[in-house]
Amino acid sequence: TTSQGLSTNDLTATIKDRNNNMWIGSNNGVNKHEGARIKIYNKIGKDSNSISSAEMHCFFEDKLGFIWIGTTGCLDKINPSTNFITHYTLNSGNPLSPSIGYILSITQDKYDSIWVSTNAGFFKLDYKTGNSIKIKIPETDGSILPKCITGYKPGITTDKGIWFVTSPVGVVFYDYLKHEFF
Repeated sequence: TTSQGLSTNDLTATIKDRNNNMWIGSNNGVNKHEGARIKIYNKIGKDSNSISSAEMHCFFEDKLGFIWIGTTGCLDKINPSTNFITHYTLNSGNPLSPSIGYILSITQDKYDSIWVSTNAGFFKLDYKTGNSIKIKIPETDGSILPKCITGYKPGITTDKGIWFVTSPVGVVFYDYLKHEFF
């Protein structure tokens, strides 16, 4: 709670990293519980060295130990050794509404690409360049993919693609080579 050092009692997400630190998201920043103390990462005005939003939705620890944070509208990556924060702006592709809304889940495939599901769709981020693309979702009647992405959570990555758990459709598969959902 706040009496033990958290930034707020309104918590949204948590993970434990490879160094046994607990990362706790909230509607008032990120709290990193390091055992003996809690380090708080906040949004500080237009400071590019702070997190991009006060509102956290999900975390992911990548293969190299960096912590990815899904906020409202932006994707952040924290280097836990240096506390340096890198921001990745994702664009919905809609000039009338460029916002991606909430970041719902983050995962990494075997080729090290970072996959992000948001209210505006799926994004694939190149780990080395930081460039992202929005994954084209076919216009269907909803039998393969729902028009709303809200229920997507990463499942299993394989040599051929990624399985995603969805609601209400069930499980879908994205084929890396064909660039298609099944």
